Amino acid sequence: MSRGNRWQLVVLLASVALLIVTIVTRNPVGVEDGVAPTPTATPTTDAQQRGGPPVFTEALVGEVRKLNPLLAGHNQVDRDITALIFEGLTTTDEYGQVVPALAESWSASRDATVFTFRLREDALWQDGTPFTSADVDFTLGVLRAPGFGADVPGLEQLAAFWRTVEVEPLGAHTVRFRLTQPLASFPDFLRLGMLPAHVLDNAPPEALLTHPFNLAPVGTGPYQLERLGVEGERIASVQLRRAPTYAEREGAPAYAMDRVAFNLYDSFDEALAAFQRGEASAVSAIPPARIDEVSQTPGLEVYTSLYPAVGIILFNYAHRETDPLFRDQRLRAALAASLDRETVVRAHMDGRAVLANSPLIPGSWAWDSGVDWPEQNMETARTLLAKARVSEAVAFTLLCADRPEVVAMARDIAAQWAALGVQVTVEALGEAALVERVSARAFDAAIVELSMAGMADPDPYVFWHQGEIERGQNYGAVNDSQISETLEQARRDPSGVNRATWYRRFQEAFVERVPAIPLYYPVYAYGVDARVAGVQVGILSDPSDRFRSLWSWAYAAP
Repeated sequence: MSRGNRWQLVVLLASVALLIVTIVTRNPVGVEDGVAPTPTATPTTDAQQRGGPPVFTEALVGEVRKLNPLLAGHNQVDRDITALIFEGLTTTDEYGQVVPALAESWSASRDATVFTFRLREDALWQDGTPFTSADVDFTLGVLRAPGFGADVPGLEQLAAFWRTVEVEPLGAHTVRFRLTQPLASFPDFLRLGMLPAHVLDNAPPEALLTHPFNLAPVGTGPYQLERLGVEGERIASVQLRRAPTYAEREGAPAYAMDRVAFNLYDSFDEALAAFQRGEASAVSAIPPARIDEVSQTPGLEVYTSLYPAVGIILFNYAHRETDPLFRDQRLRAALAASLDRETVVRAHMDGRAVLANSPLIPGSWAWDSGVDWPEQNMETARTLLAKARVSEAVAFTLLCADRPEVVAMARDIAAQWAALGVQVTVEALGEAALVERVSARAFDAAIVELSMAGMADPDPYVFWHQGEIERGQNYGAVNDSQISETLEQARRDPSGVNRATWYRRFQEAFVERVPAIPLYYPVYAYGVDARVAGVQVGILSDPSDRFRSLWSWAYAAP
């Protein structure tokens, strides 16, 4: 829920200066003034043959900071661009399942603590140098370095995890990883983009933060940096072109779009105006409140998916130490049974979110469509409340974000609970204050969005396991042995089929035990020129996953 801090301008300018020096001797990367750089003269492109412009240009809101997958962190612009330049050992398919990328295959020990990855032997860096286990060792060595990431928002937790992992190259194309505890979802962590050891000259980790590589990246992905457009003191655009090394590996033409460019804007209104002027082929991250409006834009096709988060009502099991109200399952079940969640979500989140019936994201390999949340039943709710070990007058405060639609939803929920005889006070807080209260477990109940962004594997261990009450993200202090056991088993078993079974049991236990009440999944919307065919957004672990199907995007024939 937090946002990363902006990098200081002086660091950016220093990196740009270093990059300009670098490009004198490095081809094909270039830097030029102007908002919308154009490619040098080339033969007719695939896009032109299909009736489209020579460059597929996306309007992004934000700024370029560091085109380095280790440092992209909380900056969505950097993550979007680096997703096309770099690859990890793994990636995801349309179901969110982790599949090989730079890895050819992998195997896991029966207890999911040792993983051995076999690397592709045909993978090349964009300068033609072979990709090897030395690059994996270098990349993860940077993360494991003491103190690395301490000053980078969002990186410290990732670095702390990798310090617990032993990385052992076994030849040029094999790497073995040893974990301190079972983690069947470990291959998902290796979607992290790899860095070229030879380009960075094995630079010490602390030097990476200001290295010119951050604005002159070399990856193994389908596109490589061609040009930065600099306007005054800011990077106004980034242009990529198809990487020959990737095309050779995957079979040319691996991607229909010859070039992909990103123009940077300060607001969504500016980005949309750029599309309307014909300066952009796509607009990213349409604000949920404006999806309906933007969908009416001539020539723009809006694609939607579920953002990797779930809006949920958390109950604090540690609420009132002398009166542990929410530890009583019958009270939680009564509150759930009295809610008409579908009506509430449709009334206040229609177009911005869809009804949630599970703490897992629909469409993923772990989500079970057969596990449904019960519909509203006031008779059942009253029976359960009567059996609950609570005082005659149940009263508590419901925290929520201070956004009009969320506050209205919270008040409707409070009104429905009032019909059950439960008195609820709605307290709306700014985002930072809400995060602080929930993180400190200083609340009775709260409507929050639990973010699963960044991880394709659906493992919800940190939110619901007993062991995460003090040090993890189990903000409601949920202390349920049945739920914890299913999550432990899912982490211990490297078999995807078995894990799906354990996650089905987790979802069934969630409905029965009611540790929280799922409300909605936020909607992510992406606008693309209606002439572009083949666009499929699919399951998202991050908005940059929208490019998963980019290989098939092409301008339709006129």
